[in-house]
Amino acid sequence: MKIEYSIVIPVYKNSANILSLIERTAEIEESFSKQDVCMEFIFVVDGCPEGSYEILKTEILRHHFSSKLYKLNRNVGSAQAIKFGLKEADGEYVAVMAADLQEPADLFVDMYLAIKESGDEIVFASRKKRNDGFINNSYSAAYWKLWSMALKKKIPSGGMDVFCMTQEVKKRFVENSYKGSALIAALLDLNLPYSFVPYERINRGEGKSAWTFKKKLRMVSDSVYGFTDLPLRLINYIGVGGIFISIILGSTVVVGKLLGIIDSPGFAALITTILFTNSLLIIAISIATNYIWRIFLNSKGDNLFFSIDEFKKGYDN
Repeated sequence: MKIEYSIVIPVYKNSANILSLIERTAEIEESFSKQDVCMEFIFVVDGCPEGSYEILKTEILRHHFSSKLYKLNRNVGSAQAIKFGLKEADGEYVAVMAADLQEPADLFVDMYLAIKESGDEIVFASRKKRNDGFINNSYSAAYWKLWSMALKKKIPSGGMDVFCMTQEVKKRFVENSYKGSALIAALLDLNLPYSFVPYERINRGEGKSAWTFKKKLRMVSDSVYGFTDLPLRLINYIGVGGIFISIILGSTVVVGKLLGIIDSPGFAALITTILFTNSLLIIAISIATNYIWRIFLNSKGDNLFFSIDEFKKGYDN
């Protein structure tokens, strides 16, 4: 039986809501079976030591939907776990679903219908609003605004986490060497036709999010350094501004000396100039180091992770 729709689900520290996750996948599968759409779920346990793999394997056997279950040898992050799952997906269309169940079940039906009817290569699920608190909401809005400016692309202010793509796009995306955490940025960088399906995010019911502030900062770093020259342009602007400031300070000291207002070179102006130029050098070295490190990561040909166990269950099991 040909698989038409695949949904990839990365799993990390989700043991508390695995039963709810299986119920949600069964609900989604039932919706598609009514439309005679053959689908599969690909679960990728991201090196999690809490027994998620064993629980998932037991629960999958109790349901009839087609699925693949993989356990990675170590924790590599959600983005790389998703890429691994995409590689194993056989569907004509492939979507990504978060295991924390903050996306409604009908969203994945909407994305499937949208990508088939629109003819676009990628469909992103865009959040109409989010209720993560003032600080997190402000951080998210600033992040997506930065991306809109840096990539010159239309991105909803609420952001987007999950998506659906065609099989051809999936193949191209999996084959590239990108190993960072900013999958959305990598997809946008493909410059393929895409559209949005709006939805309202559901509050997390069980468990605690592993999406820490540290991981968010890393994704911002991967996004900025991996897909835009914005840092380089920014340091150039700062450098040019620094030159003008140095000229003004220097001219002020010279004029003051000629008019007899300043008896000796200004100590404050000298120290300020030294500190400013040294700060520019440190920032420039930091930016250059980030680019060099990413060149090193993406030039390596070895695999960073692999599956140490797998379990597959088709409709005929």
